[in-house]
Amino acid sequence: MNEQPSKKTEFFNGLILNSYNQIIENSKQLDSKTHSIITVATAILPLVLGLFYYLLNSTVTRSILFPEIALSIGFGVVMFILAMVKGCLTYKTFSYKALDSYTFLKRHFQESIEEVVEVAAVTLGDMTDQNWTLVQRKAASFEDTLRYLTLGAIAFGIGFLLLMSALMLDYFGLCK
Repeated sequence: MNEQPSKKTEFFNGLILNSYNQIIENSKQLDSKTHSIITVATAILPLVLGLFYYLLNSTVTRSILFPEIALSIGFGVVMFILAMVKGCLTYKTFSYKALDSYTFLKRHFQESIEEVVEVAAVTLGDMTDQNWTLVQRKAASFEDTLRYLTLGAIAFGIGFLLLMSALMLDYFGLCK
């Protein structure tokens, strides 16, 4: 019996192994991006809240725009907190499938090299498919995190515009 693996088996083995490694790398990239979003949201939230607290003086609280300002700030805070929570849930450890080489060796030690390579390729293919599903879930969760962060930033931007409008109305004496 020929102990050299066929070209086809070698090709599929390499292809599946590269796919498996690429999926793990994609997961690491998503983790890195998620970590960055959590860091940004955690850093910006106290700064924005401190700035709003400083700017929300008695003039603004008496403004006709105060309810809208408070609603916008509140919505922004909730969205940033949701972004942080969703980011932490995205960042959690998923149980990726990996080849247990010791068990694999015990099961297939007596088989020919071509059979072992073929079984390894099929096993890695199944693991790659399962890991791809996990990475897809993580990517969808990451997109939700980005949505929350974007909505929060938009809400804070609207809050600042409303705050500026309230201060301008007061400055020009248009708000009684």
